[in-house]
Formats: sequence, C-alpha cells, structure tokens
Amino acid sequence: MSIDAEPGGADTVIQEARAQSGSWPAVRPGGEWIAVRQDGARLQLWTGPRALRYQRIQIQAIALAFAVGGGLLLRLSAWAWLAVAVAPVLWALASRLAPERPLVEIDRHAGLLTPLAGSGAEGRPIPLGRISAIAGAWETFGWSSRSAIYAIDGQTERSLILALGGTNDAYAVAVCAALGQELGVSADYTGPSGEPVRCGVTPTA
Repeated sequence: MSIDAEPGGADTVIQEARAQSGSWPAVRPGGEWIAVRQDGARLQLWTGPRALRYQRIQIQAIALAFAVGGGLLLRLSAWAWLAVAVAPVLWALASRLAPERPLVEIDRHAGLLTPLAGSGAEGRPIPLGRISAIAGAWETFGWSSRSAIYAIDGQTERSLILALGGTNDAYAVAVCAALGQELGVSADYTGPSGEPVRCGVTPTA
C-alpha cells in the first residue's frame, strides 16, 4: 500500500525543478556523496562529487573488462573485436553516462517530497506530513542489486523514493542521513550484513 499523493501535476513539478535546478547554489555538502541545493522553500538533493567519481569508475571498470576480455578472446572469435572497439568509447563517455543529477526534491511550501532521478516512485509526490521515517535497504533481484530508499508512514506503509544501483553502503547511508536531517525524522539503512545502521536523526518530542 503506497502513501503517494495523487500523481496529477507531478510531471510539471519535475520538469520545472530540473529546468531551474542548474542555477541553484550548492548550500552545503552531504559528506561529498550528496550535494544540497536550495531555492527558497524548495530544496534538492543532488549526486555529490564522490558519488560521481564512484559511478564513473564503475563505467571505466566495465570498459577495462571489455578491453581485456575482448583481447583474450580474439583468437576464438572475430566478435571479440567488437568488445575491444567498444571499450575506449565507454571509457571516454564515462562522464556523460554518469552525469550530475538531481535525486529528490523537498518542497516545504507545497508540503511534498518528489523523486527526481527517474528510478524511484515514478516522480509521484509524497506528502511530507505523512513521512514518519526514512528506511534504506540493500535488495537483490537475481544477479543485480540496488540500495532502495523508502519513506515510511507508520509501521507498515512505505513508498520508494530512490533506487541506487549496485552495492555502495556509504552512498546509501549518506542519502538516508541527508533525507532524515532535512525532514527531521529518523533514518536507518540495512546493508548486505543485515544489521541496520542509524544514519539520521531521532526527533525529540
């Protein structure tokens, strides 16, 4: 059961946020994994410099695997040349394939949290007043994995805010901590070890 608000108008909110966010000042970092940009009552969490380096290194590692693997298979198959040819292209395009991007917008005037990364809750806004906590969890789907960040309403209801591909506990914890801090709610993350880590603030009564 979702706590998402009605989706009407969400596309307009996202488009306006993306159009304006490029000129927003970075008011404070989130441990280098997250950058916070604010314009009045509207605040956005962006990928920080450390997250960008991590994502681009991943792409370059794939490019290196293509080059080495293709080179080793050249004697067995002519198709291996394709992998060798693709490798330098991937390497050169790493910065374009992993660009700086907005992840989440918090609009305190409208009272909404809106996923912006395209991999969360399809851009549908979530009312801030119904978010009681932030919870992150490492999830696997066959051979792939992700760090999913959820907004919690009460004990059972949750809505997906963001899905970070791969396994990077530090990045996921930084996102949870930033959201918990900005929303004033508790936040925790459960990684591959299965042990939850408190990464936000616990509001006082």
